[in-house]
Amino acid sequence: LGSVASAMTGNSATPVPEAKNDGGIYKESPLWHLRCFQKGVHATFFQKVLICAFAGFLAASLVEWARVFVEGADDALNKGYKHRAVLDTTK
Repeated sequence: LGSVASAMTGNSATPVPEAKNDGGIYKESPLWHLRCFQKGVHATFFQKVLICAFAGFLAASLVEWARVFVEGADDALNKGYKHRAVLDTTK
């Protein structure tokens, strides 16, 4: 059983990060944000989902604004002009 456990830790599907002491800067330290800036902080999956949802909302808002803007501009330019066919069958 011991050899199986050691083989699993050496080649596991989810590697366990090694604990490192980065010069004594811990999260409790007032300089923990400096360590995060130097090492880089990655977003979790849920944070990425929220970021993508917000970006999609902004993109959809921009498209909708452009559509309304173009329709409003078209109405402002052509409001007085009514297109009438030569042979109007509705009359």
